[in-house]
Amino acid sequence: MAVLVAVRDRTLRERIGGAISLRYPVTLAEDPPEDVERYDVLLVDLENLRSRETTAPPIIVVVHPESDNLEESMLEPAEDFVSVNASERELVLRVAKVLKKKGPKEGTSIQIRDLVIYPHSYEVLLDGNPIVLSLKEYELLKFLASHPGRVFTRDTLLDAVWGDDYFGGARTVDVHIRRLRAKLEVGGRRFIETVRGVGYKLV
Repeated sequence: MAVLVAVRDRTLRERIGGAISLRYPVTLAEDPPEDVERYDVLLVDLENLRSRETTAPPIIVVVHPESDNLEESMLEPAEDFVSVNASERELVLRVAKVLKKKGPKEGTSIQIRDLVIYPHSYEVLLDGNPIVLSLKEYELLKFLASHPGRVFTRDTLLDAVWGDDYFGGARTVDVHIRRLRAKLEVGGRRFIETVRGVGYKLV
């Protein structure tokens, strides 16, 4: 899954790209490239929208809501639009919404009771509702969910998710586990179990 942010304002482009990169792989560009069809979602400003000759991939238009010359007809080729003032959470949810409308997800999903993970789209649903995770939170959850019931040490999880070139301490795993629990273990649910003296497992 890949997202292209083609916005001519550099500051805005970098802010939007930085927010979405917390969840999805992102490429930044001033103008859409010729091979734009290889991306799953395209975020553009109005100027780049006018230069588009196709509506593939799905488009989200970044608009200034106070613009005097903004007309509904100008947004017709797009799947959705979002304000330049949108929060990080809204930007991620807008992309997730368009991906969901795009059609059936490719690849095999991972399901643990009412928790479903879609590796192709980096999407996580709990009771059918999208859960916003950072990229590392997502990768940690997916790794644990791919081996349900198996216990992993912090060092093993650190190598699997952060890689050999990460120089931080293994306690960063604890921080991300706490964040996952805060987002997933609501209403009495329990997904991640601490195995004292060893590490963590998904139950």
